[in-house]
This record gives sequence, C-alpha cells and structure tokens, in this order.
Amino acid sequence: PDLPLGVYGSLLPWFDQHGVKTMIWSGGEPLLHPEFDRLLNLAKGHGCYNTVITNGSILDGCLDIYLPLLDQVIISLDAHSSEVYEAIRGIDCFYRIVTLPNKIKMKNPAIEVAVCFLIQRRNIDYLAHFLEMVAVMPVDRVALLVPDFSGFANPDERGHSFGRIRAATPESLAEVVPTLTQVQDLRNKQSELNRHFGGRVNCPTLQNLDQYCSYFEDTIRGFSPAEGGFCLFPFRKIVVTATGRLKPCFFVAEEVEVTTDIDPLQSPQLTSIRYRLHNDAATRDRSCRHCLQTKRGH
Repeated sequence: PDLPLGVYGSLLPWFDQHGVKTMIWSGGEPLLHPEFDRLLNLAKGHGCYNTVITNGSILDGCLDIYLPLLDQVIISLDAHSSEVYEAIRGIDCFYRIVTLPNKIKMKNPAIEVAVCFLIQRRNIDYLAHFLEMVAVMPVDRVALLVPDFSGFANPDERGHSFGRIRAATPESLAEVVPTLTQVQDLRNKQSELNRHFGGRVNCPTLQNLDQYCSYFEDTIRGFSPAEGGFCLFPFRKIVVTATGRLKPCFFVAEEVEVTTDIDPLQSPQLTSIRYRLHNDAATRDRSCRHCLQTKRGH
C-alpha cells in the first residue's frame, strides 16, 4: 500500500510540536509511491531533513525531480560486480546504480550520499572487493548491515517490517544465511579489513564485524534471548507505516490508528506498547531478542 498523503499531512503539526526534524523514507522502495515528491515537499515545508533509502533504480531517471527535496540518499548496493548484483537483486542494472553517487554529487555536492552492503551468503566473500570499489567512489559514508533473519522467518512477530508479508521458505532463507565457514572466514579477516580500509573508507560499521559474525552464528545455531538488552528507539523515534498507522519500532507487531483529537505520538495505545517494551520481558523477548540494537544496548 501507499502511505496516504492526508494521513501524513495530519501528522506534521504533531511532528512540529515534538521537534521532529528528520524524516527517513524507506520501503520496500519508497520512490514507487505515486506522490512521493509531494510527501517530500510536505516534509520540507515543515523544515525537515529528508533521507531516502533506495535501490536507486528509479532515482537514476528522475534526479532533477527529487534531488532538490532530499538531503541524504542511502543507496542499497550489496555487490561489487554485476554478476553478484543480479544474483541478489534479480535485475541487471549494477553499472547504472554504481554510477549514481557521481551523478548525484555532480548535480548537488551538498547532498550526503551513503551506500549500504547487506551482508549475506552471496556477497560475504566479496566484502573486501566492495570496500575497494567504494573507496574510490564519491560517497560520504558506507554502512555494512545484516538481514533481519527473524523477520524473514516470522514476519507476523516482527511487525511485517519493511513490507515483508509472507514468511520465507527454508530454501529461500538458506540462500541468504551465510555458512559457518563463511562466517569464520570473515571473523578471521576483520582485523585486516579494519587495517586496510579504516583510513580510506568512512565506514563506522567496520567495527561491528565481530558482532555480525556472532549474529550469523546465532542464526545458524539458534537464538537465545538477549540478556539485559535495551534499546531507546521506541522512545525517541516513531514509525509511520505504509497504511498510515503508527508504531514505536519497525519490529513491533502492534500498530495504532492515527487520531488527531489527541496527540497521536503520545496516545494511550502507544504509551502502553512502550511501557510493555520497557517492563515486560515476554514482549521484549518477542520483539527485541534478535535485534542487534538491543544486543548493543543502544
């Protein structure tokens, strides 16, 4: 579904009241929204910093429309070659996407450009090749990420995060989860990667590789509940779903209808969800046990 323009517009005065200054647009692919430029304009009109997380395939053809409305572009790249890109994405547009940061910077050098590499079975062996490639690209930041494997397997429990509706089959999940051999190889290489790329690429998440390897091992061998983990995301941010409902985190299943007769960001329903995330071990175990933010205690 597409986020209703009217629902978003009705929330903006409340965002103003709470001092919200950053909008992060994600999906699915947010540029598929038929009125995405109007959503960005509404946010800009309220003084917001617009960040879009995109695969870049649509943005490449309409830079003149969107760049004046954006402050940061985060491109999901995930590959160092057209062969790996096509194996992961199922489409052949690697060279179009890999040249996108340069096109953006040529048109507007002030826009921050970041690229993401979602570590998975098909690309984990090529992380050094990817970092070598982006080291010579005009990007401001590189982010290494890991998939939400729990959301793949149990989308109902993980709030259908990022548009995921159906559970992945064991066969398709196996295509994404790295092998233990691959994980051990990455663990053995992490010091070398930090030494070689730490001064060449602005990639703070290089420091997380050990945590990522443990996360992969937990996925393969079976998770245990996070011990004492706690995350501030539900208390500092708000998620507006594609259907125009609210929830305090992407990975929380409960959603709340927007009512503008009271403050929707502090409604009794949202307050109740936040309270349970803070105080109820069963709720936190269901929503947070597999989350790296919780494991880090952020």
